[in-house]
This record gives sequence, C-alpha cells and structure tokens, in this order.
Amino acid sequence: MKLSSTSVPNAVYNISIIAKVGIHLIFLIAILQSCSKDENTTLQTNGAASVNISISGVEDENTFIINESEVEDEIARASIARTNIFTDEKETVVYDIQTLPEFDVLSDVQSSLPSSSSAVNIIDSSVVSKAAIVGTKAIKGSSKAVTRMEAQTRYRIIFYEQGSTTVASNNQAIAGTAMEASLDVGKTYNWYAVSINATTVPNINSSGVIARSSLANRDVLYASGVITPVFGANTLQITFSRRTARIEVNLNVRGMFGRIRNNTSLEIGWRSGTTFNSVIQMGDLNIRTGNYTNITNSSAVTGASMTATATNTGDAVKNAVFYTVRNNNIANGSLTVRLNRLDLTMDDGGVRSFNTATLVPISGAMTPTYGSRSVINARLIESAMAVNGTRFARTNLIYDPANNQVDRYRFRPHNNYARPNFNNEYWRFQGNTPTGPTGNVDPCQNVYPNSVWKSPRIEDFRALGTNGLVTSGNTNGVRKITKHWNQTGNAAGNASGYPSNVLTILYLGFYNENGVLQEDGERLGSASSQALADHWLNTAANNTTAGVARYRVTQYSNGVVINTAGVILAQSPRSMRRPIRCHRR
Repeated sequence: MKLSSTSVPNAVYNISIIAKVGIHLIFLIAILQSCSKDENTTLQTNGAASVNISISGVEDENTFIINESEVEDEIARASIARTNIFTDEKETVVYDIQTLPEFDVLSDVQSSLPSSSSAVNIIDSSVVSKAAIVGTKAIKGSSKAVTRMEAQTRYRIIFYEQGSTTVASNNQAIAGTAMEASLDVGKTYNWYAVSINATTVPNINSSGVIARSSLANRDVLYASGVITPVFGANTLQITFSRRTARIEVNLNVRGMFGRIRNNTSLEIGWRSGTTFNSVIQMGDLNIRTGNYTNITNSSAVTGASMTATATNTGDAVKNAVFYTVRNNNIANGSLTVRLNRLDLTMDDGGVRSFNTATLVPISGAMTPTYGSRSVINARLIESAMAVNGTRFARTNLIYDPANNQVDRYRFRPHNNYARPNFNNEYWRFQGNTPTGPTGNVDPCQNVYPNSVWKSPRIEDFRALGTNGLVTSGNTNGVRKITKHWNQTGNAAGNASGYPSNVLTILYLGFYNENGVLQEDGERLGSASSQALADHWLNTAANNTTAGVARYRVTQYSNGVVINTAGVILAQSPRSMRRPIRCHRR
C-alpha cells in the first residue's frame, strides 16, 4: 500500500513530541533527585552525633632538682672542705640549725609556681575560687609543660545541654583508650572533665558536686569547655589543669642514724604562737563552677604512705605528698611540720619513739597556688649532750663499711656494750676509716650533715668538769667501767626518745701498734691494773704523735681504786687506735 504524502510528516512530528517529552521527563527526574538529596542532608542535621574524646595531657608543675637546694649545696661543699682537719673553723660552712627539745633540724623550702598563675583573693573557710593566686618566684624552676596522662588513669566527663542542669551524657573513661560520647547534632553543650590522677574516679551527685571525702589529699585535675557537635566526625581534646597545690615533705633522719617506721605521722601548717594550723585542706568541688565549698582539714600522712626518695638512703629519707586547696601565704618563721608521731628503727633493731605533736620549725616561706609544687626538706639531727656549755655526741663514732650504706660515719645507737668491734670503733689518728692509715681527715666532719660535728679539743673535755661519776658493772658477763655527767642548763636531749640522757663515756682502752688491746675496763680488777677512757683530739703534736683526752681509773694491789677525776692531756703515736667522741660545732 502506498502511503500518502501527508502521513510521514505526522509520524515524524509525533515521534519528535515523544522525544521532547522524554527529554523533559529525564531533566525533571534529575532535578527531583537533586532536590531530594539536599533535603536528606538537611534532615540528617537533627540526628545523633558522635564526639571522639582524647586527652592531650596535664599542665604539669614546674620542675626543679632537690639536690640543688641551697642547703644541699652547703652540705656538698662541706663534704669537700672536711678533708683538712686544720681548716680554720671560720671558713667552714655555717648552717642555720634550730634546736628542739628532742632533736635539731636543718631545713629549707623549694617552691615552683605555674607560669599561668592569675590573681585571686585569700580564701576563707567556706569557699575557694577556681583561679590560682600569684606567689613568689619559682626557685630553680623550668617552664610549665603539658605532660601525658599516665596509662590506666581514669577520668569522668559530663555534658549538659547549655541552659539546662540535666545531664546529657555522663562518661567514665581511661586515658589512652578511645572514648566516644553520643550527643545531638546542632545543640550546644557545656562539658566538664575531672580526675584524681589515679585508677579510680570520684562520683558526682545530681547537683554536680564531688564530695570532699573523695578528693582529700588527691591530685585533682579539672577541665571545662563548650561544644556544638555537627554531623560527621567531632573531636574533643582535653587538657587538664590542676585544682590543688602540691606540697611535699622530705623527712630526712640520716642525721639520727635510723629508719622511718610506718606509724610515723606528719602534717604541714603554720604556727600562731604555740597553736598549729593545718594548711592541708579540701572541700566539695562543684564541677559547673570549679569552686570548692565546705573546706576542712585533711588527715595526716603516715610513714606507710610515704615513699623512699632514693635506694641508697632507703627509709632514712621518705617523701610525704600532700594536696591542698588552701592558698594563703605562709611567712618565714611560721611554716611548720607537725610530727604527730616519730618512730625510728635503729641500727641494732631497737625502736626510738619521740614525743607526740612535735612542732618542727621550717626555714623559708611558701605560697601554695593551684598547679604549684613546694618541697620542704626537714633534716633531723641527733641532739648533743650539753654539759657546762660544751656539747658532745651521745655515743662513739663508728664506721659501717656495708656496700649499701651511704652514711658510713655514724654514732652508736646506745652505750650498752663493753667490747666494741675492733674494725669499726678504734681509729688511727685522722684516719679516713678505722682500718686505714693515719692521715689528715677529721672523720667527725663526715657524719651527715657534713661538718655539723667535729673532733674535740682538750678544752671541750676540760669544760665537763671533775664531778663525773665513775661506775663499774657487767654487760653480757664482761666488766664495764663508765663515767657519767648529768646535763646542765636548758639543753636539747632532755627527751624520752633516747636510751639515756646522761653523757656517758666508756673505758675501752686502746690498741697498740701491734694490734694488742690494752688498758680496757675489762682488765680492771687484777692487782695493780688501770683502765683508760682514751679519745683522740683534733691536735697533732708532730708528724708522729697526737693529742689524746684521757680519763684513768687505777686499782692497786691492796684493792684500792683511784679515779683520776679530771681529764689528762696525753700524747700517743698516731698509728695507735682509739675511740673518737665527736663534738658539736
């Protein structure tokens, strides 16, 4: 069949219309799809958002080296200068030693303040501002840095929707472990993070308050901020700042020749007359304001919670750490460590217990402030026995050669013996050790702290007078002769912590150049015998002989015992070996 000429154009026209409609439909679908995609994106802004939380670290306290304290420098210089016994005493180190009824103390304070301190008023008993106060300049400090929080340290972070007191998210997390909080996109939240820098984390009540009982003597870390999460990845990095001041006490009993027992207890504060006021305080922390309220004193730290500062000194130097919200200045002359109890284990295993609530004055001032660190170095020194204005050590000087003994020059823990050790108590004149050769060293100056003690002069013995009482007895079946003087005046040492508060010397004789013991108290009792209490002096007559302070007891054949009341200045070959009784400078 032959088509008409008009049929083809109509068909082409219809196809063209269909094609155009199809193209328009394709564009319309594309436009609709595009519009639909934008709406989906907009709708998802009202969905949940994830916030990945990480810890940048903690604003650290400034650091400083304890061994570089001024007093430690003096002790180090004294240990160098001590080698020459003939050094003029005016050139030796002069310490600021304070005398107490039971012992003496040589102390100092080191403080370091954070670099970002800001001003705040002195606190009262009810509230502490979260701002830190400005104090004195840091001593031997370095600039503050952010340090990494130790692994396994826990913290808590809480989110509140802005303008609301209802908790939106409360999360407990571990430093170094991924943490994610779920929040609503587009809302603004106030967040607060807190830690006590430990493997536990305190609870927060419905009012946003942490009870002070959970924070007492803790390193409180705090951070806060605002976040408005968006769709997709949200990251929150937290840098904690400290909300306490750290105060440490290095309790040092090296000069008392003992080790700190676990039941020792101490506090830090200031004195007003004879009244002690603790500076170690804590309150309830409101995380939304960063303020403390209901502030009270914290408990003392015991020896069981203290740590040894070094392996070589062991429990002779232990560190107590305190954290406080108190930030008032403590002036020089009022800073005090209160020893609620001081118990020491001595070299013989015995225990010395000193009076309770002893107030130990500390030389130096201190201004605690958030993020600051202060270290009190309290070096306790065995008190001397004071008689007629002269001051002697309680017992003889001995030398402990043990490899683990850093303080080898020591005083005996008591006088209850009759046969001393030949190798640690009988010295050659000016020898560095009892078994070493004669030299030019004053071993008394080696007793810690260096140069507090010295070898005596004959005048020091003469000052004791002639009224010393001589007694005879037995110790472990061995005859023992002693001479005693009662203390005079208002002297240190009139306390219950020591075995005796009577100055006692023993008649121990001496070893001649052939190593034979002569004239000791054990020999007294045979016909025509004598016992000598000999002690080296600090003076040498010449290159071969030196001065000896000598007390003599003589027994004649008829049984009559004659006591030479006063001291005799004798001369002896320097190579003979005798005891040394140190004298206080």
